[in-house]
Amino acid sequence: MVKVVELWKVHLDGQLESGAVERKVFLQIVVCFKLRSSDLIPIEQIYTLPIAGTHKSCIVHIFSIYLLRSEANMTCSQLQKVETNVHIQASAEQFYDVLCNRTHHIANIFPEKIQSVEIHNGEWGTEGSIISWNYSLEGKACVSKEVVEGIDRENNKMTFKVIEGDLLGHYKSFKFIMQVTPKEKGSCAHWVLEYEKQKDHIPDPHTLLELTVEMSKEIGAYLTQDHK
Repeated sequence: MVKVVELWKVHLDGQLESGAVERKVFLQIVVCFKLRSSDLIPIEQIYTLPIAGTHKSCIVHIFSIYLLRSEANMTCSQLQKVETNVHIQASAEQFYDVLCNRTHHIANIFPEKIQSVEIHNGEWGTEGSIISWNYSLEGKACVSKEVVEGIDRENNKMTFKVIEGDLLGHYKSFKFIMQVTPKEKGSCAHWVLEYEKQKDHIPDPHTLLELTVEMSKEIGAYLTQDHK
């Protein structure tokens, strides 16, 4: 028994035949073993299959590449997202300034759900800075440590990537992507929550998306009152 990845390394000889026989055989193997690139494969079974007119090492080569590509596609397909638009009373510049440069003020604006926002590394409003959020979700106290992965001031866009905390107990990866655009009256905040589940039964983070909507509206209302 050897891993498909190891087969790929051993049998990669640069001779990739792509005839009908090859395609038929490696698809039969895929169906038979239902393997991914990290699985163990009974190589002796592949080599004893009746493969007429084709080099068996070439079949292993084709099969290995097929599995590696399939796994890459599967990884991409596992990345999911939920998103929404929120109308904000404040201008796009005001809203973005709070999210980007004065993130810690959100705890003062929306203390019912956001208890604190603290910085651990770097400075407010800079890429690579690390901040933590203490918040309430469905009555439970939660923590999320995040790195500010991207800041695009020209387009009022930024990305937070979760690196520690409660969310990573359910998701392999998690990002918050926000972009706010000016409107005739106020602005519109577009939130995207991008994630990969640990297990299929894990629910989609709709309640967290609702929290971002509440927070956005509270910030907008606060800024409007503050600037009357």
